Amino acid sequence: MSAFNPYDFPRPVITAELDFQSEKGKILQDEVNRLQANGMASDTINIQADVLNIGAEAGAARDVYWIARLNDAVRVVHLSEFAEGADLDLKVQRSGIKRLTGETDQALRKRERIAQKGKSSGGPDDYYKDRALGVDARVRDVQVFGETRNITERWLVLSVLTHDNGGIADAALLERILTSCNERSFKRSFVHVEVVSAVIAKVNVSAVITYYPATPFPSGESGLSALLAQIDHPDTQIEALALKALIKARKENIAGTEQEISQKAQGLKMAAQIRKQSIADQKQGFDLTRSYLERHLHTAGTQKVELPGWIDRFAASNEAFSLGDINVHVERALT
Repeated sequence: MSAFNPYDFPRPVITAELDFQSEKGKILQDEVNRLQANGMASDTINIQADVLNIGAEAGAARDVYWIARLNDAVRVVHLSEFAEGADLDLKVQRSGIKRLTGETDQALRKRERIAQKGKSSGGPDDYYKDRALGVDARVRDVQVFGETRNITERWLVLSVLTHDNGGIADAALLERILTSCNERSFKRSFVHVEVVSAVIAKVNVSAVITYYPATPFPSGESGLSALLAQIDHPDTQIEALALKALIKARKENIAGTEQEISQKAQGLKMAAQIRKQSIADQKQGFDLTRSYLERHLHTAGTQKVELPGWIDRFAASNEAFSLGDINVHVERALT
C-alpha cells in the first residue's frame, strides 16, 4: 500500500501561466501600435539594445512577477494544500475543524481532507477517522474496521497509530478517543465502538552500499562533527550514539584508518537517513519492500545497493512497520 502525497503533484494554474516571452511580445506590440498611431516607427525593435526592447523586458518581468503573486494568493484562498499558518487555520474553519496544539500544517491539511470525506451522517469510515484525529495531535493515522459480534451487534474497531511512543497509542489516549466517539451527538445508536492501538512490527535491515571512487564521505574532525549535528535527533539517536563512539575512538587512535572511519561514518549517515524516512512514511498498511529501501539508500554517487537476505514485508491493515537494527556496510568501487 503506497502513501498518497499530494505535494508531489505540479502546482495548478489558477489565473495564468507564467510566460515571459508572451508578456514581452504583448508589450512590444502595444509599443509599436502606439508609435504607428503617432506617425512614428521603430525598425530596430528586435535589437537587444533597443530602448523599446529593454523597456518591454522590464515590463514583462514585472507582469510575470505579479501573475505569480496572484496565482499564489488564489491558491491559498481556494486550496488548502497551498495555505500555511494562519491562512490555513482560517481555510480549515470551513470544514468545521481547528488546529490542535502542536499540529503541523501537513497534519492539519490531511485532517481537513478526511473531514470533508467524512461529512455524511451515515457514518462512513472517514466520519470516525476525522473524530479520532481531532482528539490529539499525537494521532498519526487511524484505520477503521467493521465486524459483527454476538450475531446482531455491529462493531467498529478504530486502530490508532501515533507520532510518539514508537507508534503505540497509550491507554489514556485510547480512552479519550473512545469517549469522543461515543458522544451521543456523534455516534449512531446502533453502532458499538472499540479503540485499539495499531500493531507495530520491528524489522531489521542489513545493506551493502558500493560508491564510486570520487563520492565524498564525512571525514576529519569537522566532517564527523557536521554529521553528528545532522543526525543528533530523537528519531536517530541509535546512529548518533554510534557516531559519538566512533569519534571518541578516533581521538583515542583505536578506530582504524581515516578511510575506515569515513566509511563507517557514511554507513551511519545512510542508516540514519533510512530510519528517518521510514518514520516519516510510517502508516498502517504500508508495505516495506526492497524497492522502497533501495530508493532511499541509492543516493548521489552510489554505484549499487545490496540487501542480503532481505524479504519484503507486507503489512496488515492494522499493522505498521518500524525499523529496528540497521547495519549499513560501505564499500568503494575500484573504478
